[in-house]
Amino acid sequence: MGKVKLTKKEIEKLASLSKIKLTDEELEKFTGEMQTILSSVETLQDFKEKGDVKFEEIDFDELREDKIGTSMSQKNVLANAPEQENGYFKVYGDVFDEDNS
Repeated sequence: MGKVKLTKKEIEKLASLSKIKLTDEELEKFTGEMQTILSSVETLQDFKEKGDVKFEEIDFDELREDKIGTSMSQKNVLANAPEQENGYFKVYGDVFDEDNS
């Protein structure tokens, strides 16, 4: 499979079709991120084509039955949270952003 190379112009067109306005900085960022995603998918496709990885269908009859168990209390779940607010984990910024503030 040939390696796909995305350009800023292509990302700009996708954003336009999606009715999303992006700054030049965002276009640059998303171009790199989308290229990384496509490269990862291509790598998986290469493995599949070479037979290095077996992609088999799941036989749901062979899976164990779901069983309802006891849940942890909200207090226990949040016990080790660095920060919490109103009973939820408190996070800052985009969880996928490297510059978490």
